[in-house]
Amino acid sequence: MSNLTITNVQIYTPDTYIENGVIKISGETKNFETLGQQIIILKEEAAINKVNLEKISITKEAKISFDLSLSFNHDILR
Repeated sequence: MSNLTITNVQIYTPDTYIENGVIKISGETKNFETLGQQIIILKEEAAINKVNLEKISITKEAKISFDLSLSFNHDILR
């Protein structure tokens, strides 16, 4: 996951929940633009079939907190 994470994005839970080829991750970044760039990079990854933004909020420190679900090709997870 770290090779797909851009500068200024912190992923906190890279493998917390895996079910039916879906991995749920949480993270934080400095602004909406950076989050958008990160989502684009994940969508362009061949191993990832789908990226869903599950939750988004602004922290007390004015950072963007997010939850994503990533759907992977079942062959990748074996």
